[in-house]
Amino acid sequence: MKKRALNMRDWLKALGDRAHELVVKPSHYFEAKVDWRAKFDAAPDHAMYLVVDSECRLEARGVPAALRTGTFVWLFPYTPFEIRLQPDRAPGQMLMVRFQLQAKGVNVYPTGHFILLWNAWEVHPLMERIVDEWKLSVPPNEKRIRRAITRLCRTIVRLKAKGGSQKGPLLNVEQRRLLNRYVREHVNEWPKPAELAALLKLSEDYFARVFHHTFGVSPRTWLMHQRIRLAALELTATDVSVTQVAYRFGYRDVYLFSRQFKQVVGDSPTAYRKLR
Repeated sequence: MKKRALNMRDWLKALGDRAHELVVKPSHYFEAKVDWRAKFDAAPDHAMYLVVDSECRLEARGVPAALRTGTFVWLFPYTPFEIRLQPDRAPGQMLMVRFQLQAKGVNVYPTGHFILLWNAWEVHPLMERIVDEWKLSVPPNEKRIRRAITRLCRTIVRLKAKGGSQKGPLLNVEQRRLLNRYVREHVNEWPKPAELAALLKLSEDYFARVFHHTFGVSPRTWLMHQRIRLAALELTATDVSVTQVAYRFGYRDVYLFSRQFKQVVGDSPTAYRKLR
């Protein structure tokens, strides 16, 4: 296949151009076992990895790096790389997204080789949306998944431009799991930051500070993103009305729900559902 490198700004424009075909490869959570490794010499795919709970070793074009929990790497096409679980580490969880962007048989990709972000939890819900879309239909819905990948890539570029994500103390793996489980089990409630702090047995001030360091947003914004992600799955998988979906996820004002949905997803709930 022919290939063409563009600067990042032009590549992002091409990503939004429907004349370019987006080819999405298997994107999913997986467990990095003791002997796990991924090695590619000149693969034509974009490969994105978020270390959810593990510690790995990356070598890309001869440049080594340790990937700890919360580290994100976007490896551009044709970049030789190897990622492997550290031999003295227990199996852990990874999140992976892979895709190509093509135009008339030409593989289009950004110049450079990779983007590495430390403490990149802000990309977590965006990658989860892509995994959700991948699971929902075969083949994946091209319009919805293109929007999700575009938003993810723009967020990555923004984080890189400001020098990465937040720095400071972080919530540990078990604390993040506890928060995610709480949201799933209380989808129609709107807990206050003080209640979430109490859930983790932290002071409210310390919780607010460490939460922002971990996720790059406030607890209220994070909760909104989590609920909207779950609501998007409901809209796609069922024929329940938008108003009923809003009520299920704790919104008594459907206009507020629609406004926040568009802010997170990029489309109104009705427009998003029409993409099915």
